[in-house]
Amino acid sequence: MQENEKFLRIAINEARKADWPFGAVIVKDGEIIAQAGSGDGKDVSIDPTAHAETNAIRRASERLQSGDLSGAVLYGSCEPCAQCFGAAWYAGIRKIVFGSSIKDIEHIDQAWGGDLAFPHDHIAETGIEMRGGVLKDEVMEMYAVHPRIVSQK
Repeated sequence: MQENEKFLRIAINEARKADWPFGAVIVKDGEIIAQAGSGDGKDVSIDPTAHAETNAIRRASERLQSGDLSGAVLYGSCEPCAQCFGAAWYAGIRKIVFGSSIKDIEHIDQAWGGDLAFPHDHIAETGIEMRGGVLKDEVMEMYAVHPRIVSQK
């Protein structure tokens, strides 16, 4: 569990710095391959697909010069949306560790609960291990003070 917390704290720090309060880290063999925030502008300045997980997957693929990230673990401040879950699956990632669930944050922004949620009844078929709730309280505290959230109040 300590390894999960270590890498998830890095994802939370990425979320704190990002335009949107989401962060992700890709780890392979105990080494950080890539980390990113949502809409952080490091890849392109305007991109509606620039979610933290997708950004991290792009950077990891570029660093490894391969789209196959088999054996890597994706750590995210929040449960991945359908786009990010699909990107992880296509990249060969079979373990995802996250802090808050999409359900946990729908009270912050209704769109997050509806638009980002996806049917979970097919996750088992993908072979991806999902572990949520890790450092959930820290993630929720981060949301409460993130400039994007504060400005919406």
